[in-house]
Amino acid sequence: TINGNVIFNEQSYNRSTVTGDATYNSVSEVKIILTGSQEWGIINGIARGADGVVINDFTFMDSSGNNGTISGNPTFWDNSGNWGTINGNPTFNEQSGNQDTINGDATFNDESYNVRNLQPGTVDGNATFNDTSRNNGIVTGDATFNDSALNNLCSARTCIDGTVHGNAIFNNTSRNIGNVFLDAVFNNESDNWSSPFVLDHGTVSGN
Repeated sequence: TINGNVIFNEQSYNRSTVTGDATYNSVSEVKIILTGSQEWGIINGIARGADGVVINDFTFMDSSGNNGTISGNPTFWDNSGNWGTINGNPTFNEQSGNQDTINGDATFNDESYNVRNLQPGTVDGNATFNDTSRNNGIVTGDATFNDSALNNLCSARTCIDGTVHGNAIFNNTSRNIGNVFLDAVFNNESDNWSSPFVLDHGTVSGN
């Protein structure tokens, strides 16, 4: 923990906590790209680039991740993830995922996920799941599932059933095996799935 302001030069970065402001002198276009196992840590103040402009453009690649607070619309690739708080509208691609809090709308593509780690991955807004992405966390707003996306059930003690507190739309061959608290619409070949052989179930509590 640094109890004050800090300056990061060259390839240095914050992986812990800064109670004041942070200046990244290697950033000239208010854009941060994290690679490898780098993490965006906690900055209680304001993060700025060398030109003094607030940093709000983040790209995470490889196994990097957000472990602090981001205000902006970050993009996640590879096996990167969010383990902190995002105040904005993130997009998750490939096998990246959300394991903490998003205050905004989220888009999940490819095999990405919203899932529980130490607490449920929560999208406090609306969410769109495309391709074979899955929800094993909580969406407080509405959700749309396209392609073969899943509102999934939990098959382990470390996760929860995918839960949508708002309305849900299922398109293409997407499937509900989790919980929808309001209304649901199923289009194309999508389904509300259950099996007589296991405790898997899809539940829609609305009309």
